[in-house]
Amino acid sequence: MSSSLMQGLRVGAIATLFGLMACGQSDAPNASGSSAPADAVPMATVPTATAVRSSESSASTPAPVTLSAGLTADRIDREIERMLSRDCDFSQKEEGGVEYTLCKTLDELDFPFVLMASSILVPEGSGFRYWFQDNGDLYIIERIEPAAANGRTVLVDDRQTVIYFEGQGEPEVFVDSAQWQQLSEESWIAMSAIRERFDSELMDFSNISMTGTQLPMATVTLARTGGDFNHRWATFVVPQSDTSESAYGGALRWYDAHIATMVAMTADQFCGRPSDRGAYFNYEADDSAVFMGQIFVSCATARSVMETYGRGRHTWVVLDEGGMESEVFDVWIPELPDGVVSQFQQTVLPEFTPECIEPGGTRICPGDRLL
Repeated sequence: MSSSLMQGLRVGAIATLFGLMACGQSDAPNASGSSAPADAVPMATVPTATAVRSSESSASTPAPVTLSAGLTADRIDREIERMLSRDCDFSQKEEGGVEYTLCKTLDELDFPFVLMASSILVPEGSGFRYWFQDNGDLYIIERIEPAAANGRTVLVDDRQTVIYFEGQGEPEVFVDSAQWQQLSEESWIAMSAIRERFDSELMDFSNISMTGTQLPMATVTLARTGGDFNHRWATFVVPQSDTSESAYGGALRWYDAHIATMVAMTADQFCGRPSDRGAYFNYEADDSAVFMGQIFVSCATARSVMETYGRGRHTWVVLDEGGMESEVFDVWIPELPDGVVSQFQQTVLPEFTPECIEPGGTRICPGDRLL
């Protein structure tokens, strides 16, 4: 890895660390940034509510730039301009010397969906801004430097290519899946610190009819590592009493959707380090009344499934981590239209056999009632 990239990452780490310190999380991992062309679209200040809203008279939102290793600084600038045109609700607040910004909209099910977020030191004006694609994937990590051009690191959607912009020269391209995963994971940690400042807004579902597919996919409670830092343990509680029912009116069952969610969470959140091995989910249906089994999802299998079936459907879970306040957590799972559900059921589901557990010496097996 070049010295310029490492310098950008070090600067990014320091800036994000300051943002997390203001949240009382000085020991948390940090996000990383890079340098960008001097003629980039001006981004040194947080955009105003007017800037991030699209005009009511505008025709339609332009199509996003196709991500590829051949991206140029100009194409990145044009994509950010397009992102600025997306309609969203703009929120801003200042706490502990940090100005937090959130630009959010509603998805097709009327759930909050983040398009852009930032944390900027006050009055220094330095910090980070995170840009998300229309499908929710992290697109650009932008480092804000008042006295210099903003730095930009692009995470290409092949999950291994990182494009680093510095000055007016050609961008540096790195194909490194471990680095891509690290940048993504650290950025989501920083994003969590920003989202905490707006949890009351993101958790406000007063205008939503909480029925059918508009319920959260699950309530996921993460357990402590217990000294094993290579695996994650979680309780995955779903509201459905009959998981064999259709999830969205087609061939996909709730059971299939639940497994797909576990796989997506494992691939995208629990397998960011080379040493990570996977996640154990204690799967409980009917609001914890019925034990469905312990499901182990390995990192290798999770990545393979997501690469094969993609991330075409947005859902969400209520996430409780380590006794902290619960938060809304966006998850992108495979779309799984009717034509591929049978293949998914025949080739993927056998990889995840529900197992019994013995908490406190009491054996509990799939189908046993807990309540």
